[in-house]
Amino acid sequence: MYIYFGSVNHIQKRIAAIVENERINHILIVDSGINFIGLAGTEAFISENNRLVKTVVDYIFSL
Repeated sequence: MYIYFGSVNHIQKRIAAIVENERINHILIVDSGINFIGLAGTEAFISENNRLVKTVVDYIFSL
């Protein structure tokens, strides 16, 4: 799987939906199936981390 500029919007919307609608307090992203993360993908994950730090959601990125 590739995370690049074309998939960033979908990923951010999905994380937002999980946090807001499903009332989940922990998000674990296991990246063993991710082959490539472009600059836009990296920036999106950093942005989501910065946003979620201000909430009660634990955001964990696992290798």
